[in-house]
Amino acid sequence: MDKIVRYFTIISSLRLKLTTQNQNYLLTLKFKIMKHLFLILTLLSFITSCDKNDNSNRETNNIEGSWYLTKFEKGFAPTDTYNIEIQWTFNSNNTVDVLIVNGTNIDSRLPLQVSGNYPYSINGNTILLNNESYTFEIIDNQLFLTKDIGPSADGIRVILNKIQ
Repeated sequence: MDKIVRYFTIISSLRLKLTTQNQNYLLTLKFKIMKHLFLILTLLSFITSCDKNDNSNRETNNIEGSWYLTKFEKGFAPTDTYNIEIQWTFNSNNTVDVLIVNGTNIDSRLPLQVSGNYPYSINGNTILLNNESYTFEIIDNQLFLTKDIGPSADGIRVILNKIQ
């Protein structure tokens, strides 16, 4: 009987040692796997985020040409949408020709509300249209003109699509 008790004691102590060793081994293995996984994900994020063509869809000064107004966003007010009723043509002599189809409903906050020829100038990403300053950006043949009114009010945004 003593032999059996002694045998179970030895087996229990061996099992305890193996369990402790297995737990330590598993923790070490888990840590190594997590470390490698972190490195792989970090490397993958660098590879996918660093693209030398990031600005391929952004243009800065290619504003010349004809554009038609698609949206006029007036802050919290409803957005006005247009098809081809309003066309702006930016000329190389720093003028813009505006053509508005008769009967088109025009909001009073829309820049260049009347058909005609208006001066413009560009300085960086700012455009001065008929003595009004706007931030502009061209992305994928869309021209965005933005005017912030102030911290207590929402601004306006004009979106035009380039005519191909």
